[in-house]
Amino acid sequence: ENDGRETMLKAEERQRFLRELKEEDEKSPAHIFSGSCGICSTEAPNRRAVFSACGHVTCRACAETLAAQAEEDENAIICPFCSTETGFVPLFENLI
Repeated sequence: ENDGRETMLKAEERQRFLRELKEEDEKSPAHIFSGSCGICSTEAPNRRAVFSACGHVTCRACAETLAAQAEEDENAIICPFCSTETGFVPLFENLI
């Protein structure tokens, strides 16, 4: 009986923690946990990418556009959220 109650409490803690992360994320321009793109505002892009130097996340289309513009201008990719010089890595996510 105690194990069931303990499991329920852990589940409630986990849900509270996830809610707190989401609330914090909604205040952030990068929206790491919500999945939305902080550049083009796509709510749930099918593909996302992470900027390797800083960890900010955007949709892959925006990351590829930034990379193409940087290459064309012969510059490094700059994170639009924190201005860090970076590269990007595609995220492979199991979207539900």
